[in-house]
Amino acid sequence: MVGTFACVVFDFDGTLVDSNALKRACFFDVARTHRNGEATMADVLASVTGDRFAIWTAFASAMGLPDEAGDRLARNYSDAVDAAVAGAAEMPGATDLLATLSASPVAVFLSSATPEANLAAIVERRGWRRHFDGVYGRPASKAETLRRHVLPLAGAPHRVAIVGDGADDRANAAETRCRFFPVGEARGAPAGSEPVYALADLAAHFLPDTTESRSDVRPPDHV
Repeated sequence: MVGTFACVVFDFDGTLVDSNALKRACFFDVARTHRNGEATMADVLASVTGDRFAIWTAFASAMGLPDEAGDRLARNYSDAVDAAVAGAAEMPGATDLLATLSASPVAVFLSSATPEANLAAIVERRGWRRHFDGVYGRPASKAETLRRHVLPLAGAPHRVAIVGDGADDRANAAETRCRFFPVGEARGAPAGSEPVYALADLAAHFLPDTTESRSDVRPPDHV
């Protein structure tokens, strides 16, 4: 018999890797190659909530650049930020937690707003791919990933744990009735309104009291 949770779903940036500030800085690094680019990027980041392609499309439009400039800038940003994130410091306890969970009956997933191909390459470069049963990113939303891949496997929302540092992770957990474990900056919650967990302490919440095989919850391999 497996434990309370059949599946654990991790966000990436700010949850497993200390990369939130780094990714924001990379937007400005690329933007400053254009005159007044930094100020324009600050305005774009304050008003656009989409992925990196939406942000650079909005930036190009605001700067009066040709339509194709947005795609070019997004590629430049991806080259810079993906290399930086692949080498960024992990959040304390990340590797140990992933290794512990991947050796247990719990299925482990990664769900991020990063484009999926970029995310998969970063995870591979960090040597973490073996710890995940599925790695999912854009264009699918986190909610779509939960509904398509995780909830059918878990069998019930209460058997899914979501670990994240952002308001979007909290909202997805509430919408799908999964259990949310805030970590890192725990953005979107009033200070002191909920416990914030350290990654090193989470294994005790997720691991069942069993040593049986993972075969009953492990999905087919995904990127």
